[in-house]
Amino acid sequence: MECVGPRGAERTVERDGTDEVIDETLRWLHPGGARPYRPLTAARNVTEGAMAVPPTTAAASPGRRLDRDQVLARVELRAVADSLLGPAARQGRQLRWPCPHPEHPAPTSDRSGQPTLKITGPQTWTCQAEGCDAWGSAIDLVMHTQGRSFREALRILDEHAGAFRTRQPRPASQGGRVQRLDLAQLKARVDLVELADRLLGPGKGRRRGRGWPCPHPQHPAQTGRTPPLKIKRGSDGLQRWKCFGCGARGDAIDLVELTLQRNTGEAIRYLRDLVGDRTVAPPPRRPVPPAPRRAKPSPVLGGYVDQCQKLLWSDTGAVGRDYLMKRRGLSAQILRANRVGYDPGPA
Repeated sequence: MECVGPRGAERTVERDGTDEVIDETLRWLHPGGARPYRPLTAARNVTEGAMAVPPTTAAASPGRRLDRDQVLARVELRAVADSLLGPAARQGRQLRWPCPHPEHPAPTSDRSGQPTLKITGPQTWTCQAEGCDAWGSAIDLVMHTQGRSFREALRILDEHAGAFRTRQPRPASQGGRVQRLDLAQLKARVDLVELADRLLGPGKGRRRGRGWPCPHPQHPAQTGRTPPLKIKRGSDGLQRWKCFGCGARGDAIDLVELTLQRNTGEAIRYLRDLVGDRTVAPPPRRPVPPAPRRAKPSPVLGGYVDQCQKLLWSDTGAVGRDYLMKRRGLSAQILRANRVGYDPGPA
């Protein structure tokens, strides 16, 4: 038996003594050796009842450059974990999986042997076992379980993106009491800077360069004077945050999930209650006050300006002219156009 590793799943090739290929199967390697190899095919589900959407078989072109964020947006982390680590074990309201990290500590008791991997965000997971600081995205799951490089793991997720989804798109409500929530409008109504101040404390620094502490549970100790989390507005007009220390990033929903330990639905309801409306409407435009009209100067003030202007160009204003033209570099044309004058003060 010979194992070779092209792009995609691990390929197992059986040969007899004459080097004739007997069987060739694409297989996933289950971590920890607790389960045998399981074939990954495009015709049936990887885990029973997990794949609600038929997997796609369209392979990525070898020359096409893959974008990490776009690939992760096409897959669902829960489906990836179910496929690679087995069905999740429910602990209360939480779903847990076994940690795939090769340096995960061995269990010392029945309690420590329970699954410890938890999904902490839309695209992030964390191992909550003592002595294990493993965390990452769906790409890291493939890298740990399959022994792949980053690019190989990214291509596996891209080629089998259809298999790594468990939920059908929710249809729009037909005459129901609760209208369909537009997340883009919800994010547009939330001021991410004010939300970060509320959840993480007041930001440090100037307004454009303000920073906040990173909310990710696996971020190293934050002892620096400048907090690593920054907020910027993208080309689509929505605000997003990024930690320049650990690389964590997201939007207002992700920030609520990490700081308050909420799931996606609870985070959306929190933001909806925060903006104070169940059906999100476009943000109201602030009324622009009319520009104040400049009052005409009084005749007394006009006479004073004319008198000072005449003094500037007389022998009495020679001191003022030297200062303005030689030291300040103003020409006579500019001084006359702006009606600059000279007042020698009381005699």
